[in-house]
Amino acid sequence: KRWSAPLQAFRKEMGFAPGLSPIFDDKHSPWLVLALFPKVLAAPQQDWPTAVVQTGFPFFEQSASEDVSRRLSEFLEQGDPPVVVTLGSSVVYFSADFYAMAVAAIQRLGKRAILLAGPNVTRTPLPATMLRLDYAPLALVLPHAAAVVHQGGIGTCAESLRAGVPSVVVPFGFDQPDNGERLRRLGVAEVLHRNRVSAESLAAALQQVLETPESVQRLVEIRKSMHPQREMAETMDAIERVARN
Repeated sequence: KRWSAPLQAFRKEMGFAPGLSPIFDDKHSPWLVLALFPKVLAAPQQDWPTAVVQTGFPFFEQSASEDVSRRLSEFLEQGDPPVVVTLGSSVVYFSADFYAMAVAAIQRLGKRAILLAGPNVTRTPLPATMLRLDYAPLALVLPHAAAVVHQGGIGTCAESLRAGVPSVVVPFGFDQPDNGERLRRLGVAEVLHRNRVSAESLAAALQQVLETPESVQRLVEIRKSMHPQREMAETMDAIERVARN
């Protein structure tokens, strides 16, 4: 109800009666359903609603604060591309132990790391080879990364593909298991069950994605197939066609 509250408020403002939940009950419009992901991730299916228009990922462009930008720049200049660890916009609040395991796994591999950890605090002090930030836009971080460990949210998947960075996906819920499996089938990710994650299993999965040259070539191909500005224009065109009709 909280997620759909702004829509219901807008309906009331426009003089309409309250509608069904757009999350569960009323999400397939007879006029337009936007599939905001590329065909390389999920090809059109015969049982899709007839009003589906598939375009591509929408990217939320944003900047970082001066402090975050400075700390990122200084850290990136100090050594090799790091492993980025993030749990997205919601899971980050629930899994403090995950970051401690990630630190141990990355230390096993002798790699540097950037932890986008939100309110979580790792239980051990971080070495100089690791940077912890509450938040930073992935578009600023991932182009400089060697790999990314994440929960499989669609936004993080999109940014990893745009940056051409291999993933280790640890799904927690919602669409994340499906997204992770799609990346794995593309040959650009390893997937770990969240109840089986340990420093050892995470280190092994990271080593696998870092040492698989085929995934690098696949990521290059996928990145070349993505055209965010053109795809956003196609998305807007689809909306405007509905408005004109």
